[in-house]
Amino acid sequence: AEDDCPFWLEPTADFIGVEGSAHRFVLLLETQGGLEFVFNDGGPTLGGGGGGRIIPAYGITDRVTVGLGGGLGGGSQLPKSDGGDRQFTAYVEGGIPLLVRYREGLILWDSVAEIFARAPEDDLERFDPGARLSQSIGFASLRIGPFMPYGLISIDYEIFPAARGRETLHGVRFGTRVGLVWDP
Repeated sequence: AEDDCPFWLEPTADFIGVEGSAHRFVLLLETQGGLEFVFNDGGPTLGGGGGGRIIPAYGITDRVTVGLGGGLGGGSQLPKSDGGDRQFTAYVEGGIPLLVRYREGLILWDSVAEIFARAPEDDLERFDPGARLSQSIGFASLRIGPFMPYGLISIDYEIFPAARGRETLHGVRFGTRVGLVWDP
């Protein structure tokens, strides 16, 4: 600090930095979206979706942040009907993500495990439970006041256990996440 700081700034031992989340409670506000492939006995189905999440988090160290939050979203799929034609189906979903973020400079690596439930648009009382594992990599910008914007690309694996006469579904999603770390 003596070599890097100008003479009018006094170094302090408890200063934890400006760009990280070390030993701070922060709020991650983000949007996400992507292209999805769902696999079942009928073959792959194309779909896509998006949503938003709010994740309260804590910086355990200068590189590791963990958080647990909530998210809402929706999407659509184009499964084949009994006649072989593709039909548009939409759904809504909500989930509880557990996030572990590793940070090296401005490079971010996120690992997320999430439990969620999804309901088709025509039967919003029938929520099917599922689980999602996600890996993302991206960059954060420099902190702007209390906010630090970031963007990541991600790959997700989803599973929906067999239920209500439906076989187990597996999904792979490729997408993006854009958000802000807010340090109130």
